[in-house]
Amino acid sequence: MYRGFNVNLKTYRESDYQVGLKMFNEMRNSTVKRLDKYVGINGVINGSELENDWFSELDCHIFISHSHTDEKLAIALAGYLFSTHKIKCFVDSCVWGYSNELLKQIDNTYCKNSESNTYNYDTRNFSTSHVHMMLSASLNKMIDKCESLFLINTPNSIETSDILKETYSPWIYSEILTSKLIEKKIPERHLHFGFERRVETFSNSDNVNESLKIKYKLDSNHLVDLSEADIISWGSKRSETPEDALDYLYDNKPVSQR
Repeated sequence: MYRGFNVNLKTYRESDYQVGLKMFNEMRNSTVKRLDKYVGINGVINGSELENDWFSELDCHIFISHSHTDEKLAIALAGYLFSTHKIKCFVDSCVWGYSNELLKQIDNTYCKNSESNTYNYDTRNFSTSHVHMMLSASLNKMIDKCESLFLINTPNSIETSDILKETYSPWIYSEILTSKLIEKKIPERHLHFGFERRVETFSNSDNVNESLKIKYKLDSNHLVDLSEADIISWGSKRSETPEDALDYLYDNKPVSQR
């Protein structure tokens, strides 16, 4: 990852949503995945093969981090960026949203009590930890692989006070923390100049019981603010390639910071 942005969006166009939805339906692996494909003769699941198949990496420019409630907003943003700049975005809920299906297959095979239609608490905790570990590891790999990260900042994802930003989503917390800690990679096209084009560092000061809420302090100060006006202004600057469009974004401060 090279740069991260804190994106403030409230609305989207249905036409952009339809473009994004079509794009992500094409990204999905249409093959029906079966758990028994990964079980060896000794009964042990091959976790590495399972992770590579269910959570395979894709070639995308931008990783979009968002609340599950804002999924349509994330899809529409991805559709807009593809239509405008041919930029490919990764929205994890669209591509890897079937992780619950994997967990269900494992639980039905290994965690179900034979004498009742219930699940063993301890073994199900164990299976959940494995699937979530695979998902978390794969998300981290995708963040590292994508050139930029966009955090869609709405009240659904971040609760903001005068001095503190917090989130109820453990996935947003993990993704933004990862974006801060991983090594920043200068795009190869910039290295041809023998140095980085710009040295300036921008900085700015599901299906669960709803009664359980856990907050995480969210440090997003390393992300550059982008408003709807900024994205529209960026969209008016036509570029020949997705890389040119990204470079324009990197090289021009948002309207709100000029």
